[in-house]
Parts: sequence; C-alpha cells; structure tokens
Amino acid sequence: MINGDTLSRADVRDDAPDAPDVTGLPPAKYLPKAVQKLIAARDAAWEKYVDFEDEHHDVIRSDWRRVAEEADRRAAEVAVAEGRDPFADESHIDRASKLRPRVIGALRALAAEVRKADAAAVAAVRKELPAITKAIGADMRTAADRYAEAYATAMSARGEYGAMVDMRRWAAAWEVGGRMDCPKNATAAPRTADGFEVQDMNHRPLYGAAEVEAVAESFRRSGYPDVYGETGEPAQQDDPKVTVRSLRNGAVFQAKASHAYAFVQRGDAEYVNPAEVPDHLRYGATATRADAA
Repeated sequence: MINGDTLSRADVRDDAPDAPDVTGLPPAKYLPKAVQKLIAARDAAWEKYVDFEDEHHDVIRSDWRRVAEEADRRAAEVAVAEGRDPFADESHIDRASKLRPRVIGALRALAAEVRKADAAAVAAVRKELPAITKAIGADMRTAADRYAEAYATAMSARGEYGAMVDMRRWAAAWEVGGRMDCPKNATAAPRTADGFEVQDMNHRPLYGAAEVEAVAESFRRSGYPDVYGETGEPAQQDDPKVTVRSLRNGAVFQAKASHAYAFVQRGDAEYVNPAEVPDHLRYGATATRADAA
C-alpha cells in the first residue's frame, strides 16, 4: 500500500521493463570468430529490442494515458469542427489500453533475449581472456614504444628550439643596444623573451605549438614584432620602467615594462599606474585594487 492505494501484482507488472544492459566488449580484432558471432547475435537482439521500443513508444511511455487522452480531445475537436462524428474513429485511449499489455509482454521477452545473448557473449569473452589479454598487451607494447620514441624526438627538437630562442633573445638584446654574450648551449628549455618559463594563465607549463606561440607572443609583447627576423622590421625600443606592486608582499618597485608585463600576467603583481605601460604592452594591463574600487 502506497499513499493509501493498494497496488496489486498486476499493477506492478504493467510497468514497462527497464532497458537491458549491454556489456561493452573489445573490438573484433581481439576476439576469435566464434566470439564475434555471439556478439553479433547479441547486437542483433539489442537492435530488435530498440526498434520495437521505438515503434511502440506512445504505448510504452509512463504518461501514455495522458498523451492518449489529449490526442482524443484534439481529434474530437477537429471532428466536430469539420462536421464529422467525434465517436466514429477508435479512440486513442482505447487503442493504447488494448495494445499496452501485449506490447509490454513482447518488450519483456525481447529484453530477456538481449540479456541471454549478452550473458553468452560475456561468458565466451571470459573463456578466451588469456588470448585476448595477450593480443591487447602486444598492441600496448607497440604503442608504448611509438610513444616513447616520439616523445624522445619531440624533447630533442624542443631542446634545439629552446637553444635557438636563447640566441634570438641575444639578438633582440643587441637590437636595442645590449652587449650580452651569445649563448652557446646546444639544447635549452624554451623561455619567453624576458627569460621566464613558458606557462599558461594558470601557471601550468605549455608544450608543442602552444609553447611556440607563447614564446613568439612574448617577443611581440616585448617590442619585437618581427619575431623571426623575416622582414627586418626594427624593434620597438619603448621599454621604460613602470611601477608595480607585488601581490605577494605588497612591495612597490619599478621594472622594465616588458618584465613588469610578465609579472602581471603571472598574477604576481599589479600595475600601480596602467597609463605608464607602453601601447605594445598595454593588452592585459590591469588597474590597481584602489583604482578598481
């Protein structure tokens, strides 16, 4: 008894069955032919169940009576408006009431077939598991070797790229009058134009194309629009000192605009006066807390 209503066993059985679970199994290339046939039979049973469920959805759905009653109301309104007898056609509620028990019975039988076929396929896979595991393991080893080889190649190329970034940073310094010694490292971790590690806004390291673009953007921000020296466009030498406030200890200090930009972008500092920041570094300039207030 629920909420004062007595539910008979027939009332409970009138509910549509839950969809049967279908176990996800390995691709066919890892399975013997006999197991593949069992899985194909299971899949066919599942498709038969789904097709039947879709075909009779209006009768199976939990709100079937409300939907059928609404359809009867609409049909009667149309019939009267067109001058026809509203009782001439079979009502939707009568049709659904007659069909529902048989539809649910058939659906239960189809669900049972799916579960039986799935159990047979699962048992066959478990029986062949040693051979299946061996085949998967072989492919895993091949993939592991490819990954390790590709990673080693990528890290080697990254080190070479980092060394060239160091040399480009040397050339950039000389463009604006510097005289630092040219680095001679064969490999190095790539760094930004102002010598910082390459990170995203959440301080996580970047790799691959994202790292390359971040390095290039750091040169552009620092006043070197011709990142790869392709056009001979001169460097922008407007890199004055600006005032920033540390967000770690509140200390106020001055730094080159390009360096200050890196501090601010990393979330380590804020500009005291954003108007001091040169135009080519203005993107991302934030006001102080006092200004924001």
